[in-house]
This record gives sequence, structure tokens and C-alpha cells, in this order.
Amino acid sequence: MQRVASPLWLKALDHLFLMRPMLMPPLWTISILGYGQGQRQDVSPDWTTLLYPIAVFTLLTGGVYVQNQVFDLEGDRANNKLFLLGDGYISLRAAGLQTWGCYLGAVILAFFHSTWFGALMCGALLLGSQYNAPPLRMKDRPVEGLLYNVVIYGGFAFVTGWMVLADFSLDLLLKTIPYCLGVGAIYLNTTLPDIPGDRAAGKITIAVKYGYDTAATLAGVMLAVAVITGWIVDDLYIAIPSLLALPLFVKMRVTRNVEDVALATKMGVLLLALAAVLTYPPYLALLILLFFGSKPYYRYRFGITYPSFRVQR
Repeated sequence: MQRVASPLWLKALDHLFLMRPMLMPPLWTISILGYGQGQRQDVSPDWTTLLYPIAVFTLLTGGVYVQNQVFDLEGDRANNKLFLLGDGYISLRAAGLQTWGCYLGAVILAFFHSTWFGALMCGALLLGSQYNAPPLRMKDRPVEGLLYNVVIYGGFAFVTGWMVLADFSLDLLLKTIPYCLGVGAIYLNTTLPDIPGDRAAGKITIAVKYGYDTAATLAGVMLAVAVITGWIVDDLYIAIPSLLALPLFVKMRVTRNVEDVALATKMGVLLLALAAVLTYPPYLALLILLFFGSKPYYRYRFGITYPSFRVQR
């Protein structure tokens, strides 16, 4: 479907929101918590040193999200979401150019920061492109899709924050474990409401292949282990939010209700974000700005109320 040309300012916003900024807070949250865990006890942390790596990682992740929508167009249509490409507001060619602009820009900027960060972003680019595109298309494979999200948004995000201040170490690897598990639990939750559309589009997630009960159970187990490992590595910033969210994961498994899944997912993300706010209070202002700043765009462009904490029934 070809749309009537939009004003330049609205077209720019379309491309910004094509990068799905509302999905960025988990990346920011875990990077902030990684920074907090990595700071040395005898050093007063300068949080501004984290802004550049987070911005670069956000740019690269935006490219992954744009490319994901290009390759997942039919699935998104079946699940009635992400209208910018499906309804013709942005062409596939423009989305492809934006994808590679984000990828290349992020890698170049990362090497300006440091060699380790450049190498990390090269890894994220390689995995991100193969998450979406042939030959691997990890997003369409059950185990590979889960592992990608665990490694990138749990592991790489935490490492990004940690290594701004501290060196690579065994302690880093151990402290990454509960975040990887927590991210895995949230990822599995996001696949549960999409089972019918994903199955129709040939996207084989764990939820599609093994069913709701298995995927929901695995999500709850991963979150429970995140609580335990968080306690073991003495990181209450992941252990307590995971513990508080766990009853909601149990409830959604018992009720098999999509609304309960949405609530568990939103609260899991929110509780961890609040833990990051305790670490770095100004982060709250960014979250508020993103939440309320996005609403006018979605209301004007699509006539919908998004984002929202309300669970649709």
C-alpha cells in the first residue's frame, strides 16, 4: 500500500519510531545495572561516561529492529502490529537503507570509543543481522531465537555497562548470568501472545514448537533461577525485581491467559527499570520522557493509545 507523501517532520518521526524506541529501556536498564556492578568501591562513578556506549548500542539495536520488521512483515501483519511497513508509511527500500546506516554508523562510532567496544558491536552486528536474515534467521528458530536475545540483551548489554569502568573478569561472567536468565524469561513471554500469527507466518519460536505450557513454564523457571543466581552473586538489583515478578509468571502459567502474560511481562520490565533508577536516579526522567513523549506520535499517526500500562482485555 502506497501512502500519500507525509511532511518531512512526520517522515523523520516515522523513521525514528521504526527503530522501536519503546523497546530500548531493557537495553538501557541492564547496561546501567552493569555499570553499577562494575564500578570500583574506591571510585565515584562518572555516569556520563556510560552515555556514549549506550547511545551507540541503541543505534545498532535500532537497526536490528528495523531489519526485523522487514523480514517479519507477514508475521507482524498476522499479529496486527507494527504498521509503519505493513501499511506503507515507509518503503522496504528505505527501511533497508536505514538498517545498514544504523549498523555501519554504530560500528564506526564504537571503534572511536575503544577497541573492546568496537569488537563487541561487530559481534552484535553479526548476530543481529543473522537473527533476521538468511541463512540463519535465528528469529524463526526456537533455540537460536532464545539464545540470541539472552546473549545480546542480557550478556552484551551488561558487559557494555561493566567494561566502561572495570576489566573483563570471571566476576563479570558470573554476574551476567542472572541478567541473561531474566532476559530469556521476558523474551519467552513476548512470544506467547504471538503464537497464532507466528505459526501462520512459519516463525517457529519455542512457544510455537512446544506450546504455551512449555514456553510459559520455561519462562518461570528461568526467572526463578535468575532470583537464585542473583542472590548467589550478591546482586539484589536483579534478584529482588525477579522475585517480585515471579508470582505473576506463575499466575500466567496457571491461567493461560494472554492478559496475564502481558501483565507479567510489563511488570518484569518495570521492576528491573526501577532497580536501575535506584542505581542512577536521573534515568527515571528519561523513562518518563520516552513514555509520555511517544504517546502523541502514536495517537496522531495511528489513532491508538500507546504506550500504556493498561492490559487490554
